[in-house]
Amino acid sequence: MSALPIKDLLFYINEARTQPKKFSEYIKKELDSFIDDNTLPLKPNCNYSTFEGVAGWTEAYEHMKNLKPLYPYELNEGLNLAAMDHAMDMKINQFFDHQSSNGMSFNDRI
Repeated sequence: MSALPIKDLLFYINEARTQPKKFSEYIKKELDSFIDDNTLPLKPNCNYSTFEGVAGWTEAYEHMKNLKPLYPYELNEGLNLAAMDHAMDMKINQFFDHQSSNGMSFNDRI
């Protein structure tokens, strides 16, 4: 399964931020479809497992249904490019850190 494009991911994040009660209903619907404590159906004949399981989804549902709406996030192309460049640096140089391979900090990169 491939990762969501960043704009799709931002859409879902903003749905949860701007309409938490409505988003909690999506969580509840998914919660009701668990096959066992950790397994959800993705599509016919294809399931996926969650580490959090029913308990985590229940906690998320209870939390989201009482939240007040927040402003949506907006994409910032410059920050996205800086993040992608840093991710490539870590991949190419086989490390994981907030600091770049050349010693640049987060603040320096942006």
